[in-house]
Amino acid sequence: MDFDKILPRSFNSVKLTPLQRNIQPANSTNANPSSLINNNFNRDKSPTKTNPNASEIFPDPPLEAASAESNELIQKFVANYTIEYETYVEIAKRAEDECRRALAANAIPAIVTSRAKRADRLLQKLETRNETKKEAVPPTPYRDLKDIMNDLFDLSGVRVALYFPSQEALAAGIIRGLFVSCIQKDLPENPSSPSQRYRATHLRVKIFKSAQYWNTNCMIEIQVASLLMHAWSEVNHDLAYKTLKGTLSESEKLMLDGLNDLTRAGEKMLAQLKGSMDERLATPDRPFATYFELGAFVQRSFASNSKASEYRVSMLSNLFDVTKHLGINTPSALKERLKLWKTNSASPESSITQSILDYLLNSVGEKQTGDPLTTPFLYNDHDDLNSSFKLLRDGKRHSIVAQILEYAVKELTQQSRESMARSKVPEVAYNCLQSKGLLNDKRKSPNLGSANAIDNIKILWGWFTENDSAQIRLALVMGRVKGGEVFKTIARRE
Repeated sequence: MDFDKILPRSFNSVKLTPLQRNIQPANSTNANPSSLINNNFNRDKSPTKTNPNASEIFPDPPLEAASAESNELIQKFVANYTIEYETYVEIAKRAEDECRRALAANAIPAIVTSRAKRADRLLQKLETRNETKKEAVPPTPYRDLKDIMNDLFDLSGVRVALYFPSQEALAAGIIRGLFVSCIQKDLPENPSSPSQRYRATHLRVKIFKSAQYWNTNCMIEIQVASLLMHAWSEVNHDLAYKTLKGTLSESEKLMLDGLNDLTRAGEKMLAQLKGSMDERLATPDRPFATYFELGAFVQRSFASNSKASEYRVSMLSNLFDVTKHLGINTPSALKERLKLWKTNSASPESSITQSILDYLLNSVGEKQTGDPLTTPFLYNDHDDLNSSFKLLRDGKRHSIVAQILEYAVKELTQQSRESMARSKVPEVAYNCLQSKGLLNDKRKSPNLGSANAIDNIKILWGWFTENDSAQIRLALVMGRVKGGEVFKTIARRE
């Protein structure tokens, strides 16, 4: 999978700090968090094959490292991790962003968060593990930094808290497709054991990313579970596992077990709620209330063989706005409109949502340029907005068209994540309209009476409609949709 297509463009711009650059070996122009730790403390060791689940970049250490030195190794590891902490934060944040976008694009409601492990917690974790290793038969304390790194999978971590537990397998499958390699661990490992009460799916993934300044081969742990289970796990982990407040009493252990029972009961209720919502969505003439409802309907009603790896949160919300504007925002109306679309499978290069949106926009003449001062709105079966628009005085019509362009500019900026200048927007037309209080948040009383302003409206409109980029054309379409909804409200008042 090509991660240049998955990760945000800003990931390419991450630069090493001067301290990070100084730690790199002299013959290297790339570095990663793991190699920085290695290069700082293991410069004289030769490379060898390592555990494939580790970072795969540590050279073999000398075998004579004694267990008495393991505590010093831990201190060194944590000290260097503290230096590189922000790098691990950045890696976790990028993974969080991709998980959130992919889940939203597939209509899976969830709260997605990320973190890099705190240095004090890391130190405590390593010291505890090392003591356990010393007591093993035979003793196996940490001998080197490679041993420590092989023992860690969650320096960067992402938590996916699902509203509905029944979507856990689907969410895990979507996330697996975002990363090059993935090791899945289903918990509990022994469901029949009364002591294993935490239920979740843990994914250990790697990002292989080549950039100008650094490469990373860092393992990331992504925990996928219900929101309720995550809440119980957080309490149980801090109180029982990490023992930050001392050893639990028997009564406290019983209370934690009772809370777990309530958590599982809550998950069952959420499953019933999800089933009830699905039944409600099956009502043919009930409008979709949110884009999550629309997404659930699309998933259930239209099979997809798409292998698309790019997800955009705005795509599903755009489809929701378009169906509402066209008056086809019910299951029966949307199915009727998509009869012909169903005969053609979605392109494997695009998501099913994007394919449906493209079909709907083409069916209403999205590519027709038209005259913005006479037909600025999309054709609608239920409201002849353009006929009503033509009855307005010139100044009012010009202001409405300019507002549509303002919506389009904002939509383009949000979608492309780059400035209008990079999109090669006609600068003269853009600057003229912006100077009159348009295309920004400072619009007060625009003066569009001059022929120059009207000409620039047409220039900017034409740039959108005739652009080779489907993304830029879509931005204007969404501007026309939003402008049409505003115009409907104004027309009703008048």
